[in-house]
Amino acid sequence: MMKVLRGIAILVLLFLINSVARAQEAAPAQESDAALEIRQVCFNSACYQVEVADTCISRAKGLKSRKVLPSGQGMLFVFEAVGPHGMWMQRTLIPLDIIWLDNNRKVLHIENAVPPCTKEPCTIYNPEVPARFALELNAGEAQSLSLKPGDQFTFDFQPKPAAAAPCQVRER
Repeated sequence: MMKVLRGIAILVLLFLINSVARAQEAAPAQESDAALEIRQVCFNSACYQVEVADTCISRAKGLKSRKVLPSGQGMLFVFEAVGPHGMWMQRTLIPLDIIWLDNNRKVLHIENAVPPCTKEPCTIYNPEVPARFALELNAGEAQSLSLKPGDQFTFDFQPKPAAAAPCQVRER
């Protein structure tokens, strides 16, 4: 009888361990599928509705697998701290302009019409100086606005304060 109870206890324990492991694997996918906050970012009179990527998972996902980015839209990457935040186009299907901004929303560096990555390893695009934000817009937007380093953007929100330590996400 003790062997049977011990066997049942082991099976229940294995079931619980398996259930917890599956729940932990599913949690990041659920967070990454959540709708991102939409805010407005403006340069002079040109305003863009941007998805705010301010978590490790939302930044890792970025605009991957999107077949189109509607006109007047983009994504704003909010990093924990000022740093040399490189961007790449792995699994990104559309060309983009990448505009790095400092804490004061001033343009630091622009990469125009960055193409999708078609083979590994993907090129990593880095700002010339450390940045706090990266703004991705449709290719050609920066040129049509005549953007240049030193230009000023405004946000209609206050980004989260810098975190104590940056997060790390390992892509699957």
